[in-house]
Amino acid sequence: MGKFTVIGGSLVILAGIIFTAFSLSLSILIAGQYLILSVILLSIGGFIVSRGTKDPKFKLNKSIMKGIAIGVGGVIVYVAIMYGVISTNSLYVMSNDGMAPAIKLSDVMFVEKTPFTTIQKGDVIVFHDPDDKNIVSRVQKITSENPRILQTEGDAKPSTTRLVSEDKYIGKVYYVISELGKYIIPAQIAIMITIFMVPVVVMKLRTKNPAPT
Repeated sequence: MGKFTVIGGSLVILAGIIFTAFSLSLSILIAGQYLILSVILLSIGGFIVSRGTKDPKFKLNKSIMKGIAIGVGGVIVYVAIMYGVISTNSLYVMSNDGMAPAIKLSDVMFVEKTPFTTIQKGDVIVFHDPDDKNIVSRVQKITSENPRILQTEGDAKPSTTRLVSEDKYIGKVYYVISELGKYIIPAQIAIMITIFMVPVVVMKLRTKNPAPT
């Protein structure tokens, strides 16, 4: 059973890595909730692996176990660093072509929480709609100042008009990287698998080639 337990734990760790990559592609508003689940998955996977190695019928070198522990810890540290990055610079991946050609599907947007009072006609903003989805749209006019209400439209969907109040406002788009969103999840998976595997491989090599005494 030990072997299958270790394999099961390793699969849970892999699932945690994939889920983490997905989480890091989301906006800061919801990424934190998913990342907590990701860390829990990674921790559970590591715990399952450790339990499997206690089976006397399954032998796994202590150095490799140490490598697995370091690998899981490394992934968790990476997640914490990336969460800090996206919390400082809110990142959003465009999920449609409603703002084409200025912002296209899979473009990554950097969004800054600039004061609502500074938003002017022509600015592209992100806000919550009544269904609590994040919407990207361009300000067409300011309909009132007290309270301040903005009227927005999508560049590719001028018939889609929305009114935005300060409580729905998230931030202003200040930089866009074209099509980066296509590569975020695969890149994050590759990075985290590398972070996890490197200490495992290093420890395995050390057991095969022990340092001379």
